[in-house]
Amino acid sequence: MNKTPELLPCPFCGSTATLYHTNDNHHSPFVVCDGAIRTDGQPPCYVQIQPWRYKTDEEAIAAWNRRAKPASD
Repeated sequence: MNKTPELLPCPFCGSTATLYHTNDNHHSPFVVCDGAIRTDGQPPCYVQIQPWRYKTDEEAIAAWNRRAKPASD
């Protein structure tokens, strides 16, 4: 059984991200930053990868994770 890779935090605001699928016949996967609803007083973040570009969840997650570079200590 294959495990779906974990989504890294948003590279711009550090919020978590969620995998969604388009509401059409393709059900294409895309990832959206959860920072649109912020409770820390910071402006909302609307970062997402382009819908309809990737065919599998793994491709969409890999694209999102390529963009995110966790801060090093």
